[in-house]
Amino acid sequence: MGFWSILRAVVLWDRWPLRIQRNESRCELEPSSLFSSPWNLRRFFGGANRRVTRAVKQESNIAVPSAVLHRHSVESSTASRRPTHHDFGASHFVFVLPIIVILVFPLTFILNYIIAVSLGHVVWNIAYISDTGCTPPESSVFSFFLSLGTVVVAMTTYVRYKQVKDACFQLKCGRAVKSANSFSWVFSLLFCLGLLAVATFQTTSLRAVHYAGAVTLFLSGAVYSVLQAYVSMKLFPAITSKRMKIVRIIFAVWVVVGFLSFMVFGIWAVKVFDGDPESGKWRPEDAGFTQRVISVISEWFTALVMLAFIGSYVGEFRHVHATAPSVFYRIDPERMAVQDDDVLDDDDDDLESDFPEDTSVEATSNNTRE
Repeated sequence: MGFWSILRAVVLWDRWPLRIQRNESRCELEPSSLFSSPWNLRRFFGGANRRVTRAVKQESNIAVPSAVLHRHSVESSTASRRPTHHDFGASHFVFVLPIIVILVFPLTFILNYIIAVSLGHVVWNIAYISDTGCTPPESSVFSFFLSLGTVVVAMTTYVRYKQVKDACFQLKCGRAVKSANSFSWVFSLLFCLGLLAVATFQTTSLRAVHYAGAVTLFLSGAVYSVLQAYVSMKLFPAITSKRMKIVRIIFAVWVVVGFLSFMVFGIWAVKVFDGDPESGKWRPEDAGFTQRVISVISEWFTALVMLAFIGSYVGEFRHVHATAPSVFYRIDPERMAVQDDDVLDDDDDDLESDFPEDTSVEATSNNTRE
């Protein structure tokens, strides 16, 4: 056996391509050079897997840990419902969705910021994200691209919900993980609803609706990040790596802290400011200017971190296969019967026109009978 074969066996021993026949707590494995003797198992798997080597009874009959056995049984039971590379309508490019999210929103924010500052509509250091999309022409760009991005966010969070749901089915997760995944899907819808409100209703038109949408957007995003960080922590190492688990926990903490900082300092700045806080013309000597700057920085930071959190799905979405939805329509039996009669009549006419009656064949058959 070559070096690379041994290394692969050591690292991925539970993924070794062997035929498995289930028999309650034991498996019958096809003989191979690695599993041919207990000595090979002890040598290459070491003390970490001695519970496997002690269970070796014969050359082709060894006991497999229950976790490995359960995973193999789940894989075989779900193999028939998983799409293959040849399935019609199967998509293997779901990972593009979070990439679109982390590209569309930052580019939209930067483009609107440049337009608004260059035209003098906002002050460069105290402009909220929504302030850069209140005045034409940047308001049109802001509304269009944010509405388009909202659709992609909804699709991304839905794919994440279905991915975790399928993983919980295979791993037989507890109720806590399933509930967290379901609630995160609900908060993702609220996130998209708030994003649409912010994109559609500017502060110059319907201020109350815009503020309500902004609070819904950031609050739902914070709750969603916390719930998905918890899900990632519970699904480690099945679908989440250790590094990504830590990154999402850090992102969730940053989102919560940024949201609280954005809200607290924003309200504080409005209360101590002695002018019109909606004008956007804040000066360094005005009361509440420092609080305003902190609130603005917190909003931009929180928004970018939430986008980065969604963008962290790219690696896991590479293993997700999506199929086109199935559409079924129930036709009334009475109408179907009438429709069938009409279709049959039309088909009969077409058949008669396409295949005229052959009198010679009929005459020949009559002569034969005589």
